[in-house]
Amino acid sequence: MDAPIPQHDPDGDLMHGIPVLNPARLDLAYTWPVHRIGPGYRPRKPQATHLVVHRDADDEVRFTTINAVTARLLALLAGGAGLLADLRRQGILLGTG
Repeated sequence: MDAPIPQHDPDGDLMHGIPVLNPARLDLAYTWPVHRIGPGYRPRKPQATHLVVHRDADDEVRFTTINAVTARLLALLAGGAGLLADLRRQGILLGTG
């Protein structure tokens, strides 16, 4: 994936700054635990599974199992900037205080 890393402060305060998501990231959701299925493990019933696949600072691909709350937070962060800009254009959001 060709995804240049944007300017960011790796030690920035996430509660006061604007979080910067890794653009070399895929948020995946499956009905089955696909990352565990193999010769020694065959699930008998569906199990909601959320994974984040991303490239780290050393250019290594990483797989992280996350829960549904974390998956939702990532989805909201990814779409949040565009939604906020649209709400500002419509006059629903006036700006910041």
